[in-house]
Amino acid sequence: MEWTLKEDRVAVIALHRCGYAPIQIFDILKNLNITKRLVYRTIKRYNEDSSVDDRSRSGRPRSVRTPAVIKAVKARIQRNPKRKQKLLALQVGLSRTTAAADIDMDLVRAAIDDLPRRLKACIQNHGGHFE
Repeated sequence: MEWTLKEDRVAVIALHRCGYAPIQIFDILKNLNITKRLVYRTIKRYNEDSSVDDRSRSGRPRSVRTPAVIKAVKARIQRNPKRKQKLLALQVGLSRTTAAADIDMDLVRAAIDDLPRRLKACIQNHGGHFE
């Protein structure tokens, strides 16, 4: 079982606080696919922030594709699946491309979720086997 990045960082810091040098930490945790770079960066981050958590990201925050807007788009699609993307985008206040991206991801998820049922029906229609 693979560890998460946070668990890797916690292991590095635990050894660091026990007095191990970075190269010793790397040698101990080498079997967990931890790189020297991760060890050195984790120790540096811990010394600067006293934390192993991810730093906050810079950049422009999401303002349009928020969970609330995506939920509203999905609700409108469920009420009227034949509604045009252009009209849907206008009603929700999105650009056409943003609405299209939401709709496309919805269709992909629906197809993936529906695959086992469709495959089972296909096998039954072909006499119990599928090639």
